[in-house]
Amino acid sequence: MHCLNLDRPLSIYLSIYLSISVCSSIYLSLFISIYLSIYLARVIARQLMCKCAQGQQLLLPLPSLTFLLFGCHLKGGNFWDGARQLPPADRAARASETPEQTSLRLSRIASSSAARLSTESAAARTVRLSSAASTISARRARLSVEERSLQNSQDARG
Repeated sequence: MHCLNLDRPLSIYLSIYLSISVCSSIYLSLFISIYLSIYLARVIARQLMCKCAQGQQLLLPLPSLTFLLFGCHLKGGNFWDGARQLPPADRAARASETPEQTSLRLSRIASSSAARLSTESAAARTVRLSSAASTISARRARLSVEERSLQNSQDARG
């Protein structure tokens, strides 16, 4: 299993987040912040899964702070399913991509999101963002349950 180094995703995440924070549109910043928070949460989840598989001790001060500050949430009902949502060829390509390629890919996503947001009406934007907020709230609740379940299973082993 390929273990990810958290330094690379964190630096990419922070550089993109900082560049977005200077944007004039609060909606764009909010949308991209949510996307990048989910991306970072998946990276952290994969790192956790890797460390659990290797039997290493888990220390999470920075990820825990990230979850609290940005409300990171994972898509779907399974805590570890972030890596399984892509076809195998795409997963292999992402696992081997360089930091520059990752940054470029995320920049393209941000650009396409910005283009879509600029053509959206304010009412449509509000409806979409409120829908996203309710989805995120549900994901936060699922994540909390899954984290407790994971902690209980680790406590039972240890």
